[in-house]
Amino acid sequence: MIDACPGAVDFTDPKPMFVKCECGREVEIWTDEISAECECGRTVKRDMKSACYLWCEHAAECIGEENLRRIKDEKSE
Repeated sequence: MIDACPGAVDFTDPKPMFVKCECGREVEIWTDEISAECECGRTVKRDMKSACYLWCEHAAECIGEENLRRIKDEKSE
């Protein structure tokens, strides 16, 4: 993996973020995840619009093949 890419920090040093569910609760989603389940049973997804690893040609080198495949699979669901 490449250390220099700022987008890789989400995977090398994941941090929690909070996303509002339709029911009003806040759901914790880590930066190396796309979605999490709310207490109400709904699946909540975080905004991935600006994630460089979704478009960068070197993404597999930065975050690893397995992580890239997992993220792209979850994103397409």
